[in-house]
Amino acid sequence: MATREPTRSYIAKHQMNISENEIFILKEGEDHPKSWLSYNVQFSDSLNDGTAKTFVRKTFLFMLLETFESAQKYANKSGKFSEFASQEWYPFARHLRNAIGHNGVWDIRGNPKDFPTTFRNKTIDASLNGRDLGDFVGWVYGLQLCASVSSWVSNS
Repeated sequence: MATREPTRSYIAKHQMNISENEIFILKEGEDHPKSWLSYNVQFSDSLNDGTAKTFVRKTFLFMLLETFESAQKYANKSGKFSEFASQEWYPFARHLRNAIGHNGVWDIRGNPKDFPTTFRNKTIDASLNGRDLGDFVGWVYGLQLCASVSSWVSNS
């Protein structure tokens, strides 16, 4: 049986390089900036550059939100919520999850007893209230946070 050549609209045409807080749209033949950790993502020409960049960023934020949500559901169902909430990364992950869930805006109410909270070298405090999440947490930190949460689930 003969194989069919892919139609032009499905051939990877746009390439992005994701490095820490940046998403670079690369033109054909263009090399990405050098970084110690980066990912390449390719899209067909069915998406324009802006749409592809937005898709990648939103997918990353959804990964952060769902990692926390899934771990929290596991903790509740297994009776390990107090152990979950006592993890060093928990307050940071919870406040980050809330910012993502509130349309990318920090929504800090009252005077949270777990403030300030830090994960690696990023700190969340009340001064962020009402501000846009922006690129507060880049890819490296987000992946490290997800790995920490996932590790707790795997080892509990």
